[in-house]
Amino acid sequence: AQSIENEYNSTRDEMTSFASNYVRILVNYRFIEYELMTESKATSTSQLISNLGGNFGFFMGISMISIIEFMELLCLRLLPRLWGNRQLFGIGQKQKFD
Repeated sequence: AQSIENEYNSTRDEMTSFASNYVRILVNYRFIEYELMTESKATSTSQLISNLGGNFGFFMGISMISIIEFMELLCLRLLPRLWGNRQLFGIGQKQKFD
């Protein structure tokens, strides 16, 4: 107790308070069990490049479909209306059934 008192410049009352409130816990294990974990790559570099290329191709395909649909809208729907044809292609046409 004397060395702790000198180290922390404590009074004797503080030391007795510390000693009365101090708890020492010892934990013993009969068997120490552990689990060995290893780390490895989920994908290789070639698989990563392949996946990126596949995704790029997928999104380029979707973009090409969108461009074709926009051209269809422009050519078949909007340009005839601008040139004076008020009837839309495929919409609103009355069909005669005999």
